[in-house]
Amino acid sequence: MINSVLGIFNSNSARISSELSRKCPRCFRFISSSSNSNSSSTISSPIKKKEFPPNNTLIMDKVSNRNPRNLEKLRIAEKISGWDLEKEGRSYWNKLTIELTGRHITAKVVHVLGQIPVSASTNEWCIKKFLYNTRDSVSAKTIGQVLAHRCLQVGITELSCYLSEEDRKKEKISLIIGALEDGGVTLEEPGQIEIPWSLNYPTMPEKSWEVHEDISDQLDEADKLLHYFKKAPHSK
Repeated sequence: MINSVLGIFNSNSARISSELSRKCPRCFRFISSSSNSNSSSTISSPIKKKEFPPNNTLIMDKVSNRNPRNLEKLRIAEKISGWDLEKEGRSYWNKLTIELTGRHITAKVVHVLGQIPVSASTNEWCIKKFLYNTRDSVSAKTIGQVLAHRCLQVGITELSCYLSEEDRKKEKISLIIGALEDGGVTLEEPGQIEIPWSLNYPTMPEKSWEVHEDISDQLDEADKLLHYFKKAPHSK
């Protein structure tokens, strides 16, 4: 039965193709060539599986550190020691300096190597054009807010401040310091992680990413759990 049906289909297709070739030879030639090419391409070109390179080529063998202050954020960079008799010590990475002149107010961050990564001054036109006076209390608070915003943009969140208590009580300096603290900048730098040197009592160095929880919080949680289990009904 199947063979007879296939024979009828083949005879009909041959008759149709002969009529097409007689009436429109160009169309028949184009159709036959395209069908043959499609059939040959589907048969001759198998599906290729996507090959992935080995892991050694995906992992970079060299890494360039684009943040030169990364070791300072990790508290690994060395702080300069000594000069204890000077008015302003040198055991810092970044310190805050404030300059009050007869016309302008300037606050800047000075690195221990002498560079100035961030600064803000009423002498800048982008700040001065919004101020009525470049020496009043409003301008001092504005300088503190702008400096805090710029410090956070460059990744500086802690600063050393060597201003005396008398200087901090002054109106304009206190406004600058308050604006910095409100903006998210802490005026105290963390200490450097010291390498243990004792041979008799070796200790592991503190990790910069470790977070030490307060023991009182842990005790409060333990008391809450104990109180809960005391109130809970005993299972039979």
